[in-house]
Amino acid sequence: DPDAARDADAVRASLARAAEDVRRLRQAVNDYAAVVRDGIARAVGDVNDSSARVADLNSRIGAAVESGRPIPDTLARQREQLVVSLARLTGATATSATHAGLDVAVAGRPLVSGGQAYPLEAGTGIDGAAQIAFADGRPLAPSSGVLASRLGTYNGILAGLSGTGTAVLSLLAEQAGDPAGPTVPGGPATSAALGGMLRELAHAAASSAAYAQVAAGVENIVSRLTQGDVPSAVRGSDLLLGAIETSAVAPPRPSPETTVGPLRAALADLGTVTAAATVPGATAPATSVVSGAPGIATPHVSGDAPAGLATVRVLAVAAGGVVATAQSFHPDSPLGDGRETTIGIVERLGTAAELTTVIDVGRYPTPADLVSYINQSSAGVRASLNQLTGGTVQLRLESLASGRGENITITNGLQPPTASSVLGRAVALTAAHDTMVEVRQQGRTAVRQSATNVVADVLPGVTLEVHRADPGRAFDIGVRRRNGAAVDLAARLVDRSRAVIETATAAGATGTADSVRIALGLGPAAGLPGAGAAGAPGSVPGEPAEDDGTRPGGPRTLPGLHLDRRDQPALDRRELAAAFDADVEGTTGRLTATARALSGVAANTDGATWEAYAAARAAQG
Repeated sequence: DPDAARDADAVRASLARAAEDVRRLRQAVNDYAAVVRDGIARAVGDVNDSSARVADLNSRIGAAVESGRPIPDTLARQREQLVVSLARLTGATATSATHAGLDVAVAGRPLVSGGQAYPLEAGTGIDGAAQIAFADGRPLAPSSGVLASRLGTYNGILAGLSGTGTAVLSLLAEQAGDPAGPTVPGGPATSAALGGMLRELAHAAASSAAYAQVAAGVENIVSRLTQGDVPSAVRGSDLLLGAIETSAVAPPRPSPETTVGPLRAALADLGTVTAAATVPGATAPATSVVSGAPGIATPHVSGDAPAGLATVRVLAVAAGGVVATAQSFHPDSPLGDGRETTIGIVERLGTAAELTTVIDVGRYPTPADLVSYINQSSAGVRASLNQLTGGTVQLRLESLASGRGENITITNGLQPPTASSVLGRAVALTAAHDTMVEVRQQGRTAVRQSATNVVADVLPGVTLEVHRADPGRAFDIGVRRRNGAAVDLAARLVDRSRAVIETATAAGATGTADSVRIALGLGPAAGLPGAGAAGAPGSVPGEPAEDDGTRPGGPRTLPGLHLDRRDQPALDRRELAAAFDADVEGTTGRLTATARALSGVAANTDGATWEAYAAARAAQG
């Protein structure tokens, strides 16, 4: 029958076109697999380079600490940026070590320990899967970051797509061998659809993120072809995902066309916020020092001082006694007027324990003689002499009991030192007294004392350097923190995290949703095991498997972060602001760690795409 022969030839031709499209698809997959494999090798090289530089900076910073030198800001900033890069690449976490070092670990295994880095190698398993291992052979399976995304694309999406394409080629070969047999559903129309998808695939090959999205759609249509579920009405490359006419096929269950796009958009929004939050200093509140009377006293604030104000009055400034001078002004010239001279040293002046010691200093004592006489006497005073410039010497007098004292200058010329008498007449060493500062805070008043002009811990972390006494003037000192920007940043992190959880849950990507919860320190969702590859404890930076900080309110949870009635993350802004006031260093550290952990989740877009696509396929049977 000529008509039957023509029909059979037409069927064979359409099947040949479809088979060629599938072969091209499989070749495109293989070509892109090579690109991804090269990307894995490059990422491993970047990890090794960054970890070696972190180890070197640890050594240099440690040497500075051991020698007592300050840590250069440039070294600390470089190390911070490298750690952020390692977190993006591998989901790595950093912990403080001795001598201001940082240890870096991936999936619980050390990548950097002090000055030692542990390099990685990219290899191939017996099943052809790409693998990462340490140089000593220990395997490493990062669960987030760029490496995890590329491994998931290579071992998951690409391997599955290649296998499905082979199955379709077998079906097409059977149909071509028996044109009169059962028709392959979708036939000629599928050829056009696959051709359009291949064009999209070629355009997306430069970007692993775009490729994962397009590849999921290509695999979807090829899989539907094997199941006889491809309609005749398709639109080629008009639809980026699936290339299926949605009006002709309205899937009753989740599909990649409706779930992958929103999930990737939510992860992109989260990535934008985490990028801003991981910039050095972004999570720290702005700090200002309140100094109400710098002419009377100057406050000095440590970096971890909590916020707080106090009203103070300087009642007295520490002072020692004085010894008189004579007319002579050369350090080795004799003092006095040629008569036998004595001086009296009065200890604990004005108290019930007042004691005066009389010392004979001779006719013409020099300043050195004066020091010797005082030190040989029974007075509880130690004397020493400091020679200055311009013909001036200083006599240091301090109590042997308390170690307190005051320098007295023996001047040249006719200008006498302050509060002194002429040597040889009524000369006394007055008892020293403390600096006294009245501190009033929250309705309570206390007096702080110091043997010097520096009073420590007037407020927690605040030291007051006193310049002069002024009992009649009260003024404020303390620390103010403007933590609004840091709280706003934390609120944006929680808001974007909530959006990812909701979108991932709707897409069936429960591992991605649990990864966000664990990164926040809230643990996996109630009723879920949380032990999958994407949601296992320890799979998110900063959360080891045994850490009880994954419970809401645990020691590593950001202050103010909790679960609302819908079991979704929410933030109490006032509680977080209060935590910044009480413990700025600890709270800043928690916020930074949370942002780093979330950045690892946000970077795993390819893995989330694959998870959502696999869930949609499972839902469709």
